[in-house]
Order: sequence, then structure tokens, then C-alpha cells
Amino acid sequence: MFDDLASYFYENVVEAFNDYLNAKNSGTAGRSRDIRAATAATAALYHLREHLPKNCALKSATICLKCPDYSLLGDVANAAKHHSLTRGTPQISSATQIQEQIVLTEYEDEKGPYHWIENSVQVKLTNGSERDVLEVLINVMNYWQNYLHGAGVIPKAHNYSVPKDVQPKSRAECESHRLNFEVLQGHRLYQIWRLRKFNYSTGKIEPKDLGGGHLVFRLFRPNYQFDLTLKNEALGKEFRKTFSLGEEHSKQIALLQTKEEKEFFIETLPSVQQARRELMIEAGIITD
Repeated sequence: MFDDLASYFYENVVEAFNDYLNAKNSGTAGRSRDIRAATAATAALYHLREHLPKNCALKSATICLKCPDYSLLGDVANAAKHHSLTRGTPQISSATQIQEQIVLTEYEDEKGPYHWIENSVQVKLTNGSERDVLEVLINVMNYWQNYLHGAGVIPKAHNYSVPKDVQPKSRAECESHRLNFEVLQGHRLYQIWRLRKFNYSTGKIEPKDLGGGHLVFRLFRPNYQFDLTLKNEALGKEFRKTFSLGEEHSKQIALLQTKEEKEFFIETLPSVQQARRELMIEAGIITD
């Protein structure tokens, strides 16, 4: 990994950046997966400078002149590693200022309101402002892409765009998107929610005021029940058997994404195969 700068950049730095993008877009939140991937990416991007050879070495101050977010990136990486920052004038002083947030944005059409939900990692600066870590990562990644390309280290600079919510998302897009949550049994569940609303007059997303209201969040244990049906055409009678998955199988099926995957999983369970056999005996199709 450390024998070639271009390979190190793609295999370590870009890979760490992509790992965070994949975590953010995975459709699953919880267990600090996003903040873990985000801080790993900040560390990889920040410490790349230390792997530059002498012929293209850079000082931190030089990078910050071209890319001011490099300084904030370093504060995030160092806070995540050391928890507290006491030297110099960092923009954050504690790892507690790096937070996972669930962002819920409300849109509206002729049928009424509908919502888009996503996970993000935000950093609360000491001056009271707040930054999306993804934006900081993208700005620094674009700097490195252009610098390494200009230095002849990589053949092409790939520049990323910071996501912008310019147009409202459609109801179909929002309803087909979901965000699952994972929690570790016996440990705390810590979630920060940000509520927003699309302003159709200004074309911008704004904070939503609950106006004294409150949110209710419910957790429940998955309980999957299924019906097996079998019809004896000769008798003109339908036979039905209901069965439930146990806790372990319920956990496994909850991780599957598509209907086809879930159906295949159920079909392969010995308990389902036994229930089907019992149903065929009851229907008189086979004998015991």
C-alpha cells in the first residue's frame, strides 16, 4: 500500500471516501456506522499530505490557502482520534461536536405532505455554525484530485459535486425510499433528528417548526407470520397452515432487501418444508 503514491491514494484515500458514501447511501442507520466511516475518511484525506514525496511535498498552511476546509477536516480527524483538542485554535474542541443526524424533509402535493429521510454526519463548530462532513470531504477530495493530477501522480482528476436539493423530490421517489435502523441489544440508542420543509415559494429547504408538537418514535420486535395454502382440486377444498418465524430467522429475513430474496430464504427453511409436507398430508395429496 505504501510503495506507490498513486496506489496509496486510490486504495486507501479514495477507498475510505467511497466507504463513507456507501454507508451514507446504504439505507441503514444506527450503531454509529456513518460517523465511523466518515471519520475514517477524514483521517485518510487529512494524513495524505504526510505520504507525499519530497518533490511534491506540501505544508498544511499551503493547502489551507487553496482549500480552507482542509483545516476543519484536520480538526474532525484529530477530535475523532483524541476526543479533545486543546492546542492552537481548532474549529471544534471535542469529538462530541461530530454527530450523526437523521434528516427528515417534508414535501407536499395535491394528496398532502410526504417525506424524504436520510442519514448524515454533521459537525457543530465552536462559532455556532454547522457543517455537513460530506461537503467538507468532497471539497478536500477535489483538492487532492486536482493537485495529484497536476503533479503527474494520477492520470485524471475526478471531481465530485456537493449534493444540492434544488428541486423537490417526487412522492414516488420518497415512498420507494426507506431508511432502516440497527441497534445493539443492551446498549443506548442515540439519535438526533433534523426536521426540514421544502418552501415552494422560495424553492429552498428550511427548518421546520413543530410549533409545540413532538415526535413519537416506536421500536418493535419483528414478527413474521406466513400462510401456506394448498388446494385439492378433486375435493374443491383449500387447506391453510399458518406459521411464524423464530427470533433468529426474523432477524435474518429483516436484513434481506428484495421480495425474491425473502421468498427464497423462507422456502429453504426446514420448518417451512415440514409445514408444507403436513399440509399435503392434511389435503390428502400424500400419505404419511
